[in-house]
Parts: sequence; C-alpha cells; structure tokens
Amino acid sequence: MFDCLYEIFVIPFSVLQFGFITIFVAAFPLAPLFALLNNWIEIRLDAHKFVCETRRPVPERAEDIGVWFTILDALAQLAVISNVSIVPGEYSLVLAILSWYCS
Repeated sequence: MFDCLYEIFVIPFSVLQFGFITIFVAAFPLAPLFALLNNWIEIRLDAHKFVCETRRPVPERAEDIGVWFTILDALAQLAVISNVSIVPGEYSLVLAILSWYCS
C-alpha cells in the first residue's frame, strides 16, 4: 500500500520542488536553503515512520528512474533558459538602486 502512495505523492512532489527551485533560484536565492530544510525534516519524519510504524519494504530491481529522467532533464533545460532571462533584469535593477543610493 505504501509503495503506491509513495509513487503517487512523494515522487511528483520532489520533482515539482526541483522544478520550482531550479527555475526560480535567480528570483529567490534562499529557496534552495528552505528546500534543504524541508527535505531534511521530511527525511527524518519518514525515517521515523519507516522504523516505528511500517514493515520493511520488499526491494525491487529497476533499470533506471524511467520517465522521470526525461522530466527532470526538461526542467533543468527550462531552468537554464529562465535563469538566463531573469538575471539581466535583476542586474539592471541592482545597478539602478546602487546609483540612486550612491548619488
């Protein structure tokens, strides 16, 4: 039962989080830190749940991560395009603020 829930909820959430972090890191540089803290807490809670509340899962062999590799690759390419387009706007904004502050 838990394997099905893991595939339905946890994996897509992790991919969604990866997408948001990589695409918008230039707009909000603290996002990776918050994601790290979130993942650390989530891993600790899942470890407690695995140890105390569930049976050991039966291991299954897999060739690779399947279609998720293609999705993650597409998100990474989109992130590069997004960040390249966001950074020049931020740079000109910083220069405008510095010239106003220094004058």
